[in-house]
Amino acid sequence: MSDVKNLIKAKKPWEVEGVEWKEVRLGEIAKEIKSGGTPSRKNKEYWENGTIPWVKIKDIPEEGYVNDTEEKITEKGLNNSSAKLLPKGTILFTIFATIGHVGILNIEATTNQAIAGIIPKKEYDNKYLYWVLLKFGQELKERGRGGAQNNVNLTFLKNLKIPIPFRNGKPDLETQKKIVEYIETNFEKIDRILEKKKKELEFLDELWESVLEHAFKPKEGEEWREVRFLDKIDLLKGKKPKEVLKQKQKNALPYLTLDYFREKKIKEYIPIEENKILRVQKGDLVIIADGSRSGELFFCDIEGVLVSTMAKLEIKEHDLSKKYVFWFLNTYFEHLNKSKYTATPHVNKNFLKNLKIPLPFHNNQPDLEKQKEIAQYLDNVYQKIKTLKEKIQNQIIQLEELKESILDEVFRHDKAR
Repeated sequence: MSDVKNLIKAKKPWEVEGVEWKEVRLGEIAKEIKSGGTPSRKNKEYWENGTIPWVKIKDIPEEGYVNDTEEKITEKGLNNSSAKLLPKGTILFTIFATIGHVGILNIEATTNQAIAGIIPKKEYDNKYLYWVLLKFGQELKERGRGGAQNNVNLTFLKNLKIPIPFRNGKPDLETQKKIVEYIETNFEKIDRILEKKKKELEFLDELWESVLEHAFKPKEGEEWREVRFLDKIDLLKGKKPKEVLKQKQKNALPYLTLDYFREKKIKEYIPIEENKILRVQKGDLVIIADGSRSGELFFCDIEGVLVSTMAKLEIKEHDLSKKYVFWFLNTYFEHLNKSKYTATPHVNKNFLKNLKIPLPFHNNQPDLEKQKEIAQYLDNVYQKIKTLKEKIQNQIIQLEELKESILDEVFRHDKAR
């Protein structure tokens, strides 16, 4: 990818003679700043067959216009609550729960009490204010005052200082509009590349799925057989130990929890005298047995005691490659993970009970060398795809950071003095 900084439009619309910057309080910029309200849910007349859009936080898109709402209220609901009808073009800013989320009404609508409606005066461009507030969103989250949710109140919002270009002592509406054009032109360029990069990631994911799928299918002239998975492999569940140590001691082994397999963090140790434990060795294949990621697989790289939410896949005979099993089970993650079918997430044991694993055979025996060859091929392809994905993901991060740097450049505080 070429240097993304070359995308930036060179001409800066604020770098023209006669333009000066001043900080103006948002309360002076707006005709009105007001929060909304929620009609009583107990009164059906306020909600049933409603036609007036009622905006909740999730109705506000990441960057753009609010064109419709999930819920609507009636005229009675509007008149008998603190909800207020806001005109098209109103800037929306969330003031509690999810703070600093910004949008623009593309319709006439009401909002709930978590959203402030900002109606700018005619000498201020609403899209310019949208971008300023988007930039300040994170800052407001950090500085916001309120209850446990760190809410931002209307007084705080009204006192927020906004950098505004002035000309001849008055707000320069023309420069505001040119700044909006500058931001949106460059963002559109970046977004086009981002979309391309995201499609590249999707392609690599689809490529990997295809590679996995075809790796376990026989080629012409090869002999393959299906073998019951549980005839070849035992599922040994970890045990909850009686004693857990916070510090490493002699005759104690690391307690291998999911934190260890994800982040290589050892927080606790288990005495080896403990009876009800499952010891695992370096090279053992383990699986998450309980939790939302049930079915995810890892290889142990140290000796330790396995947590009770995980299980060891114990291969019964020496004619089956662990790495082959690892990649084969990766093709069935969605089936192994039963979390979407039950209130208590766990590995789908019924699926494992009926699962058959395809194996290459030679001289009427499972072909271990062929399994290793397939596993090595998948290792190599996986690493190549992983490297490509990491490169693309880094490019996506650069592009997102570039968008942030554009807003920093336009609205930096040292402009307004």
